[in-house]
Amino acid sequence: MIGRDLPSAEDLASPPGAAIEAALAKRSDLAALEAQLYGHVVDCIDFGALFGLEQLLWHLVDELGLGTLDDSGDLSKALIRRAIVRAANDPLTAMSDVPYGISKDEERAAKFDEACPFCQYEAEHPPQDEGDGEHDHDEEPCQLCDEMARAWRAKHADALRRRGCLPQNAAGTRTS
Repeated sequence: MIGRDLPSAEDLASPPGAAIEAALAKRSDLAALEAQLYGHVVDCIDFGALFGLEQLLWHLVDELGLGTLDDSGDLSKALIRRAIVRAANDPLTAMSDVPYGISKDEERAAKFDEACPFCQYEAEHPPQDEGDGEHDHDEEPCQLCDEMARAWRAKHADALRRRGCLPQNAAGTRTS
């Protein structure tokens, strides 16, 4: 039918987000899909690095004389939120001009801007290789971490088994 995909007068009267919210409320399958997507998007974000940038932003906002506007962190949170939304909508984030074989360190060095406080912060606090998600407590055993890992692996045993990720030792920790 011609015009079937055109927005109705009702759609035009409400903000674009309202139609999406209505669809999510009406369709449990769409809401479930959105919840699943959310989990994967969360896994893509380095929240530790993002928090470091937010802390720097608090300081920079204060230096601009806007500390009172940011007393509850609202300004900094809004700027972070805007940056995330802009990044998600920016078509340039879907492509890269960096060829295969260039390391992340080389890419960061090429993009470094001496006038950018965020570039300076990231240079002083480079991302650390997360390795296997384990930390070594200066090579001392950590009973708390071991117990937490055992409990998590027990809770997710079926999924780990299906994906071939079960630990190989009796302690319940992964082996390399």
